[in-house]
Amino acid sequence: MTGETWTNDSLASGTGLLNAESATWDREVLARFRLEDVVLPELKDTSATAPLSTEAAVLLGLHAGIAVLTPGPDGGLNQVGALATQPGDMTFSMGTSGALRFATLHPSLSPTQSTWSYRSPLGPLSGAATSGCGNCVDWARDLLFGISAEYSAIEPLLSADKDDLPVFMPFLFGERSPGWQDQRRGGFLDLQPHHTRADMYQAVLEGVVYSLYHCYKELTALNGTPRRVVLSGGVLSSPFWTQLTVDTFGTPMEVSTQQHSSLVGAVRMGLRVSGLDERHPAFDDEQPQIVQPREERRAQYDAGFARYLDQYTRTVPGAGSVGSGEPLTR
Repeated sequence: MTGETWTNDSLASGTGLLNAESATWDREVLARFRLEDVVLPELKDTSATAPLSTEAAVLLGLHAGIAVLTPGPDGGLNQVGALATQPGDMTFSMGTSGALRFATLHPSLSPTQSTWSYRSPLGPLSGAATSGCGNCVDWARDLLFGISAEYSAIEPLLSADKDDLPVFMPFLFGERSPGWQDQRRGGFLDLQPHHTRADMYQAVLEGVVYSLYHCYKELTALNGTPRRVVLSGGVLSSPFWTQLTVDTFGTPMEVSTQQHSSLVGAVRMGLRVSGLDERHPAFDDEQPQIVQPREERRAQYDAGFARYLDQYTRTVPGAGSVGSGEPLTR
C-alpha cells in the first residue's frame, strides 16, 4: 500500500525473533535458526507512517498520500482498544479461545515458561492463552442438547448451588498455557450416574474457567495483582458464565462495551498519530459495568479449582502413566 517494507516491534514480537529487552531483531536467535541471510522488514516505531501509494488509492477509492500506519496484531490492538495499556491493566478475552494480557512496565519473562512476553503497540505485555474456551462450550451444546438448541434455553438449567459436578478438562484442542502440552486431551472425570446433561454442560463452563484461572495464577505470580481487568467475548452472552468467571477469579471485572476491540484499537492508533484524542464518543459514550465477585462463593470455587488442579496433575501426558508416574493398568 505504500511501497515500504516496514513492521513494528508489536507485530514482530509474535515471530519469536525479536529481542524482548532491546525490541530489535535478535541476532543470536537468527543465527541459531540460520536466518541471518533472510531480509526482515525494517522495524519502525508504531507511530511511523508512510503515504498511501497511487495504485493502492485507486483500488481502495481513497486519496493518494493518506498516512498509513504499520499494522498491529490482534492481541496488542485489543489492549489499545480497551484503553488497557498502563502497567497493571489486564484484558481478558473469552471467545473461541481464551487469552489474558497483562500490561507491564518492562518485559516479563516466566522462569517456568508458562507465559510469554510480547508487546502491544504501546508497551510490553505479559500473556497467557488457552485453546479451549467457547469452542468447548459449542461442542458441549451440540453433543448434549443438539446443534439447534438455544443457549438461552440451557441457561435456566444451570445453578451455582451445584457442588458435585464432574471435572472437565478443556483440552479438546490441546493445551497452550500454562503447560504447552499440545498432546493433552480433554474429557470428563469423576462422572457419576446421577449427573445430567445440564451438569455436564455446567462442568464444561467451570473447566474452561478453571483453566484460565490457572493461567491467571501464573501471570499474577509473575506480575502481581492487576489493578483493572476488562472482560470481553462470548462469555458476556451468558450471565451465569460471566458471574462464574468473576466469582472464580475473586476480582471485580469491567465488562467491555466494545464489540470489536482490536478494530477499535486500530482506530485509536490512527487518532493518536493524527494528534487527536484517542477517546471518542463512538466508542466511549457508555459507562462500563463492573461485575463484583460473590464472597459467599469463594470457598466453593476454591475447592472446585483444587479438584481441577488435582486432575490436571494426574493427566500429564506421558507414555502410559498418570501424573504420579504409576502405570494406568495398576
